Amino acid sequence: MIPSWIPPLVVLIDRLTSADLPTSVPTHWNATFTADAWYGTQAAFWMSFLPGLIGAILISVVVLTSGDDISRFAGSAGMAGGTFITGGIALTWFSSLSAARSPEQSTSALLNILIWTTVLALLAFALSALPRKHRRGTSGGESVTDEESE
Repeated sequence: MIPSWIPPLVVLIDRLTSADLPTSVPTHWNATFTADAWYGTQAAFWMSFLPGLIGAILISVVVLTSGDDISRFAGSAGMAGGTFITGGIALTWFSSLSAARSPEQSTSALLNILIWTTVLALLAFALSALPRKHRRGTSGGESVTDEESE
């Protein structure tokens, strides 16, 4: 659950600590990776931060409320997919800032976002797939851990 919170928190920390932000940043690129839509920095921040935050909240709610009726693999895959999507949206903040400062670097900025969201998704999958040690119910009057039930 923690990896889904990393992108929005990193974006928020960057926004709060950055003093030299450009007045406008690109928010859309065409097929040749040329910026073709620009927004003010404040609007671009909220367009990156809010979907990442909402996605992290939704992922957390789903993980916390999911019962034992899904397999660890299925839950881990869902967590990784959600982290990839919401993390990618949140981390576009950095590609926008990078492209605003140096437009010729747009392609590498977008590829960096893809790489980092993939790393976060794999981290989410690995952490979610680890065996759980907590007790989660009873079977015939005895407590059963995840390792014993598989």
